[in-house]
This record gives sequence, structure tokens and C-alpha cells, in this order.
Amino acid sequence: GHLGLLKGLCATCYPGMESHLEGASYTGAIVEEDGQFITGKGPGAAFEFGYKLASFFLGEEAIEPLRQGMIYSELVD
Repeated sequence: GHLGLLKGLCATCYPGMESHLEGASYTGAIVEEDGQFITGKGPGAAFEFGYKLASFFLGEEAIEPLRQGMIYSELVD
């Protein structure tokens, strides 16, 4: 935010750190992707953040096998 990289974009962050997202629209989502930027809300977002990164680089179709292999879907169902 301080570098102006998020200007006009949607972003999320750890609660209480919103003021550091200068120029961005804070969404409060667990993970937010806008253009080339992916932001996460905090440590609890680690899995979803990782899946979003994998999707960004490998495509959405790569995510479900990854979720199943990590037994993640059993945690959230």
C-alpha cells in the first residue's frame, strides 16, 4: 500500500492493518485477488492463500486434486 501498488484495487489484510492498504478498497475477504496481486487476511488464510497462488500459476483445475491430497476439503465440509 505504501508503494502505491494497490491503488484502485481490492485487497484484504490482517484485521487492524487496513490503514496500510493505501489506495486499495479493503474487502475483508479471507483471500482477495485483483489483477496480479493476491492478498490474504492472516495466518488462518494460509491454505486458501496457497490455493489461490497455485490457481494463479497452474490454473483452477490444479486446485481440487491439491485440496483432496491435503485432506483440506474434510476440514471445511
